[in-house]
Amino acid sequence: MTPETANLRCSTSFAYDLQKLRIQQGNRSTPKGEDAETHLTEKQQKFMTDASDVLLSLEKKAFTNLNHLLKPIDIYEWLTEQKGVGPTMSAVLLSYIDIEHCETVSQLWSYCGLSVSGGKAQARKRGEKASYNPFLKTKLIGVMGPCILKCGAEDSDNKSPWRKFYDNYKHRKENELVPVCQLCKGEGIWKSKDAKEAKACWNCDGTGGPAPWGTGDNHRHNAAMRYMVKMFLKEFHKVWREQEGLPVRPGYEEQYLGRKHHAA
Repeated sequence: MTPETANLRCSTSFAYDLQKLRIQQGNRSTPKGEDAETHLTEKQQKFMTDASDVLLSLEKKAFTNLNHLLKPIDIYEWLTEQKGVGPTMSAVLLSYIDIEHCETVSQLWSYCGLSVSGGKAQARKRGEKASYNPFLKTKLIGVMGPCILKCGAEDSDNKSPWRKFYDNYKHRKENELVPVCQLCKGEGIWKSKDAKEAKACWNCDGTGGPAPWGTGDNHRHNAAMRYMVKMFLKEFHKVWREQEGLPVRPGYEEQYLGRKHHAA
């Protein structure tokens, strides 16, 4: 990690610490329940409001400061060209990813919590330390992914080319029939948590299979979102390592298994 990225990481963490503190303080000053209106005196409420304003001002300055720290880093110029990836997300990527230690894109995916093993995506296990960076995964899937989708919408003036990976992947999954419905597990009857009684499974029309891949539209949406983010990271990994004069190796699935991701 270079001095520039080390400085950026410290400043990025500081900005998010301020954001977390501001949110926590806001929750304390606006309690929920029967005592919400009488929890704080008028004087104390004013103090809390003023404190929130101060924290918000500091938070904005901290995030604005990231723009100046990003400019000396070469790969940032490429990131500015990617629709849906703003300065804050760029700071997160450059702060928490050490490109020298990610020799393959598979290693980068794994560090970001986007690897798939046995047909299942990476997830935390109770009682075990996460094998990936949870903060980075949350920002990639919860922030950057949705921003790219919005920029890739048909009515958007700033279309993102990464949106096509999402659309094509989701379309394939919607039209990829599996022998047994994954929602009702082949029984043809499914009961939601809120339903009083079981009904015919809507995912397979009560047949138990064949049915579209996944347990429903939300499942297919999440899978397509991960795929789109992974394709973005694949190009990001390649461009950054080339800029740093580092070798670019193909991913494990391509080098050893002979598999290549579908072109968009």
